[in-house]
Amino acid sequence: DAELLVDVADLTIDGGDIALADGVDDNLLRITADGVTLCNFKGDGNRANQTAQSGSVVHVEGSDFTGENIIADNSARHGVYIDGVANNVKNPTLRGVRGDNNDRDLVSLEGPNLEDPTVDGAYGKNSANRGTVEIVDGVTGAVVEDVYGGSQSYVVSIEDHGNAGEDHDDIHVEHVRGESVGAFIAQVLSDLGHENITIADV
Repeated sequence: DAELLVDVADLTIDGGDIALADGVDDNLLRITADGVTLCNFKGDGNRANQTAQSGSVVHVEGSDFTGENIIADNSARHGVYIDGVANNVKNPTLRGVRGDNNDRDLVSLEGPNLEDPTVDGAYGKNSANRGTVEIVDGVTGAVVEDVYGGSQSYVVSIEDHGNAGEDHDDIHVEHVRGESVGAFIAQVLSDLGHENITIADV
């Protein structure tokens, strides 16, 4: 009845269908090692029985992470959280991520210490308070393509919280689709010197 910790480098996890137990109030899976691959995985955050904002289905703190064919539902926070806040995270790649009924974003890419993340295929619906993908607080070199959102606030958000060092650089977002959303692309950006943000095919 605690989060599952992956701290072995270059490990491949293929398969799994796991739900967070009642009242854990933490992540379902936390990955701290570099070079981990997670594929064909289904995680349920059991949001109704956790404290709000207490944890994500998959929380990544290691570099060179690869996630493919991941289903992340019912999280009290994010479905897949790439955490470049206190960790220097480089080159994470997500392909084919799906999620339903998460409290916040299906995929959160958060800086300011996150470089070169790639999201190729993210399909979220029914986020309680957010959307499918957020790019937040100083991400460098992000490529986000083929994103869908349904019945939620937005599909993709590019944002900061107004603090020094949270400027984005070299962000590319393309092929964005949605229905019953407040915005396809939500931009909440302060005057921090954001550069090279490209949005296409919305």
